[in-house]
Amino acid sequence: MILRASYDSAEKPSRGCRAMLACAILLLAWSAAGKVWADPILWIVHAMPPANIVEGPDKGQGYGDVVVDAALNSLSQYDIVRTEAPAVRELQMMLQGPADCTRDLMQSAKREESIRFTAPFGYVLPVGLFVRTGDQARFTSYLTSGQTVSLQALMHGSSIVLGLAERRRYGDAIDKIVAQVRVAYPGRTVAVYEDNSTVTLMKMLAAHHIDALLAYPAEEYYLAGQLGTPDQYHAYTLAEAPPLVSVRFSCNRNPSTDGIFADLQAQASAPAVRAAYQARYERWLPPNLLPLYQERLKHPELSTN
Repeated sequence: MILRASYDSAEKPSRGCRAMLACAILLLAWSAAGKVWADPILWIVHAMPPANIVEGPDKGQGYGDVVVDAALNSLSQYDIVRTEAPAVRELQMMLQGPADCTRDLMQSAKREESIRFTAPFGYVLPVGLFVRTGDQARFTSYLTSGQTVSLQALMHGSSIVLGLAERRRYGDAIDKIVAQVRVAYPGRTVAVYEDNSTVTLMKMLAAHHIDALLAYPAEEYYLAGQLGTPDQYHAYTLAEAPPLVSVRFSCNRNPSTDGIFADLQAQASAPAVRAAYQARYERWLPPNLLPLYQERLKHPELSTN
């Protein structure tokens, strides 16, 4: 015989009642935890060491990683889901929404049509030139100051072969020079189309397939360290590039991100967030450029973006 539990019609709770009760309990739990009742915020990051380090012994210790942790640890009221995506996909996700934020994007007029950016929480040196230490004499004639080379003069006055990432923007002035050189001197630039283009360019520089490459100084120095050869390379800044580039949090323009964007705006000016970013960024800079960076920080109004 099979015995079944039974309810009188007056005692048995309806499905609708049980669902409402479950929702009420969940809502109370969220309220007790201080959560904002809204769709999850997707926080996007792409592997870009030493800004975002997603693997290896330094995982999570990039200068982007620490500033995101510092900011988001103060925003526990939001349901934030972190996810990784390649750079191109990250930009697509930020443009499409509906509730996405990141630290990775540089501000531009075009992007601001769909993405809003906070005030700067820090600054980085712009794209620079990375060369073999033994070749420094080839660049001496093109120095405009101690550690700064004129890319325009270099590319029009020498036979240097320059490596670059095809999918990366280097800033209006640098992009314009590269475009001119490609027309005037075919074969003087070598473009790499891969997602990890700077790694490939570093290996090409080591093998003497190119004479110099364009990349951010901290990125260059970190990758040289990963290859075990940081002393074999030298970093220059470029005369045509701005002194500094500002870095900001950003979210797509969607009502779902109104709340978190306002809070990120406040975090961008928080002393603890700014200090965490600057200290970790300086850790990864080429030593010869650290004094220059610290001097330029005295004039952040000269930065772009």
